[in-house]
Amino acid sequence: MVEAREEALAVPPRAAFVVGVGRSGTTLLVSLLDGHPELLSLPHESKATSWHAADDPVSRLYEVTPYGDRFPAAPDEREAFDARLRSRLRGPAKLHTALLALVDAVVRTGTPSDVAKASTWLEKTPKHLPRVPTLLAEFGPSTRVICVIRDPRAVFLSRSRRWNRRGVHALRVFARRWAFYDALSCRFEISHPGFRVVRYEDLVREPEATLRGVADHLGIAWHASLLEPSRMGEPWRGNSSFEQRGAQAGLSSASLDRYRTELVEDEIAEIERLLGPRMVRRGYPLEVVTDLGPTWRRLRLEIASRGRVLREGWRWRREASGTPADA
Repeated sequence: MVEAREEALAVPPRAAFVVGVGRSGTTLLVSLLDGHPELLSLPHESKATSWHAADDPVSRLYEVTPYGDRFPAAPDEREAFDARLRSRLRGPAKLHTALLALVDAVVRTGTPSDVAKASTWLEKTPKHLPRVPTLLAEFGPSTRVICVIRDPRAVFLSRSRRWNRRGVHALRVFARRWAFYDALSCRFEISHPGFRVVRYEDLVREPEATLRGVADHLGIAWHASLLEPSRMGEPWRGNSSFEQRGAQAGLSSASLDRYRTELVEDEIAEIERLLGPRMVRRGYPLEVVTDLGPTWRRLRLEIASRGRVLREGWRWRREASGTPADA
């Protein structure tokens, strides 16, 4: 019965996900994939782990995402969208079920008629990175995941400008998160062939070469649209949230080195002291710190990161065995 229900969904057969630390360039990557004829990109982050297990998952979806507000735009489409979702999600649901219901509702309300040509649907929620094993297990071996990473000095600057969070405490909280996500991505690169890491810097500096690799990983043909950023079919301004409104559309490398002038040296040094070994392994040279000898703060950070990875491992095993786990 479950299989018959899923066959009735208007969903492309393969799933792909874009994940990573927030403010690392996941939006840029999705904008470059948006116009590809073989891909159906969801218009907004689903944040499905925040609502799929709620008593009323659809209402919770509307609380934490732009769905039901900015998408669909027309009132009649919004009503149809809501009805479609509620017919599929009457109570707490598995992550797999919730995402398929959302994709089905998006396809049936407000997408172009040529969506039937798409072989893969694409969803971007950066914080879904810890759930990659669950996504790969539930959606099958053809599922692909792209994780975008970026120099943590630049990520910290972008996050601090976006949410006005500076200071030592904010920096150390950010470093713990970046280290945890890097530890997860290193593990997934080894254990899951469907998982691939893409550096933001490579995407900006060498877009065609990087996107050809992304296309190969996703199993889609090279297409000229991959070099033309768009959003929901409309041209997208560019990859910096802080450029002037009149800036030329397209890719810009201006944001790569901005942290050098907008972060103070002590902030750069603290990031390098805490994350130095991981940064070097990812190809980010250190600029202030010259000694990467043991420090108690880095040791605490590494212990915390590895501990979180182990706890996530228990979650994956519970979910694989069917035992309920917290979202």
